[in-house]
Amino acid sequence: MPYVDKITVDDTTYDIRDTVNANEIKNIESFFPHSGDTGTIVTVNGTVDVPLAELVVYGKSTQDGTPTPSAPVNIVTAGSSGTLPMVSAGKNLLIPKADGTYTQQGVTYVISDGSISVSGTYTGSAFSVAVFGNYVLPPGSYYFNGQNGVDSGNYKLTLQLFNLDTSLQMVNLDRGTDYAFTFTNATNVQVRIGFRAGLTLSEPAVMTPMIRPATITDAAFAPYNGISVAIPAPNGLPGIAVSSGGNYTDADGQQWICDTFDLTAGTYTRRCSTILSYDDETIPGAYLSTTGGLTAGATVVYALATPVTTSLTEAQLTALRSLRGKTGITNIYSTDTGEPEIRAELYIDIPTYIDSIINRE
Repeated sequence: MPYVDKITVDDTTYDIRDTVNANEIKNIESFFPHSGDTGTIVTVNGTVDVPLAELVVYGKSTQDGTPTPSAPVNIVTAGSSGTLPMVSAGKNLLIPKADGTYTQQGVTYVISDGSISVSGTYTGSAFSVAVFGNYVLPPGSYYFNGQNGVDSGNYKLTLQLFNLDTSLQMVNLDRGTDYAFTFTNATNVQVRIGFRAGLTLSEPAVMTPMIRPATITDAAFAPYNGISVAIPAPNGLPGIAVSSGGNYTDADGQQWICDTFDLTAGTYTRRCSTILSYDDETIPGAYLSTTGGLTAGATVVYALATPVTTSLTEAQLTALRSLRGKTGITNIYSTDTGEPEIRAELYIDIPTYIDSIINRE
């Protein structure tokens, strides 16, 4: 959750919603570590631009369907490409196209710091052009906005959100409203500008595309402010769902035995391993298989009998340390389709955070 209503300082717990307590705690600390949140995306309000107080990344391996020897199902593992992409970003999750001036059949659009200024008369038929993406969002609920009511109701100038995994247009915004959506899986998205015949703009129209987590109610535009890093993961970051004995429990109560990157401890712990082509190796416990069983040639991800912990490499430490808080709102997440989960603790500015608690709807 992005908010907590109580903060403990020096063994005293303060209820932020109580005005007296809120004013008192504002005078105690300038900033304070927020209790750790977990999930595929961690969103915290009132943060400051300093290194993270805590970060642990939990691996995951999943299958889309029930495998059999005659109908194998691939295993998708976080970091299977050899690197794990991670992001720390502010309120807006959309990474914009490079600043510049572009033309399209009589229309000029200028991208500057994430906003789009459109001018001219469109001379073609219906057409759309990509301005943001291709970009993977982790599972979660979000809002998309930024059309700002330009040419409202005429659909001659629109902001479009596409799901590239299904090749479907999700929404065609022609007015300044929020579009709410939820992804149950990591999904590749793209934002486009839509033009239709008859579009004439006597003065530039400014659009401000933004995707934000649904836990953030403030719809005001904020330019993208983030950093993306690639964490070396030569073994991937696997994890197996189990009924008991896991080292991580997700929001649905599912336990996982999973590899971890722990920035706070400076360690990499392997709890799983992968066999690319099974050949009668001994499997000590829980496993996933592309065939559903221990059959020759299957790819098998299995839990090790004993975890192995080593120090993070300098390359891994450098990448993880690059992820830090942002001023105001911070989102920590991975764009890997393997959907690793995260535990993050960030430092918050007490006065800003308390004001956001008191003033939220």
